Amino acid sequence: MRSIGTFMPGALLALSAAACTSVTVAPTGGSGGGGGGASSSGDAASSSSSWSATTGTGGAGPVEPTCPATLAGEQVIGCGFPPELTLIGVDAQAVYTLTLAGAFYRVEIATGHRTRLFAPVAPVVPAVTARLSGSALYFAANLDHPGAAGLDLFALAVDQGTTQPTALVTDLAAPELLVGDGFLYFDAASGSALRRAPLGGGATVDLFAQPSVPVALQGGFVYHVAPADHVARRTSVDGATTTVLATGSEVDGRSYDVDADFLYYSDQTNTENIRRCPLVGGAEVTLASFYQGDGDLPGPGPVFGLRTDADSVYFLTQSYPAHHLYRIDKTAVMLSSTSAFDALGNSTSLPVFDATSMFVARSTDPSDGPAEGMITRVPK
Repeated sequence: MRSIGTFMPGALLALSAAACTSVTVAPTGGSGGGGGGASSSGDAASSSSSWSATTGTGGAGPVEPTCPATLAGEQVIGCGFPPELTLIGVDAQAVYTLTLAGAFYRVEIATGHRTRLFAPVAPVVPAVTARLSGSALYFAANLDHPGAAGLDLFALAVDQGTTQPTALVTDLAAPELLVGDGFLYFDAASGSALRRAPLGGGATVDLFAQPSVPVALQGGFVYHVAPADHVARRTSVDGATTTVLATGSEVDGRSYDVDADFLYYSDQTNTENIRRCPLVGGAEVTLASFYQGDGDLPGPGPVFGLRTDADSVYFLTQSYPAHHLYRIDKTAVMLSSTSAFDALGNSTSLPVFDATSMFVARSTDPSDGPAEGMITRVPK
């Protein structure tokens, strides 16, 4: 591990807010999606130099067309993005999203006002996922180390007009990470271990002595899955105890979630399965099971993302040209037909939720023109 920095949002106020301009994208009226989306590479900052602590861009990016009021009956919150958006999270004011090129955006829910928080210049490995915690986004990427192994972990303030992320840790083996209770949890490249690091800087602690991807925090435990044996475990946040919960699980930090009682996950045996098991250990229950390419389902492929809310499990199946989003009840048992799955249409990301709504990343049909990424809002 090279170093751990200290992320202090207040200190970032000294940076020039003028570098992070924004533009209002009206959420109603207008002439449809308009104009199509830019290519994913269009989000990279325009510069011949690589990213460093003093380069990179924010602002709204190119001025986008006015958004339609609705898309297939859903309220449009934002439009004009490149396709393949990843939704990061939502707070009381805004939805946060990430493009394939590693550009981060904040979209105001009430007005559609959009700010590009950061777009890297020619990243070696752009961010593919991020966590929203408090007033910052946390993500792993290799922004300026060609040929170097591992990823750097950054914090990006979402509410102060800065465009420069702060490097906190430079030792990640995988992009998945967790943030909670003042700590970062990640799969460390050096030492090959699940590791915990204080957000404010300080000594790190190895929680599990082999490579393992952290997937959830709950009740004083970090839940993680090891690529070597495809076993899901829980480890106390001090590293004192580790318990095996499930085997045969998918090694992807996006294919897990927890609530107060259960770990939910996908696995692949001869079929695609959505399962749950008690957090305290116990029998696994299969909620849904289906074959890839099953003609009874609209284009199912491998499950590559899973998320829960109070009542339901949402999962994405990897299909082309569009991914498919499904919802099942948490109390379901061995669902396997279209009538039992609630099909929610194509989506490029798992949804995010606030108290009253679900936000979904949509992509327009490329047969109608250049594909365009949109964010829609659906009442719960």
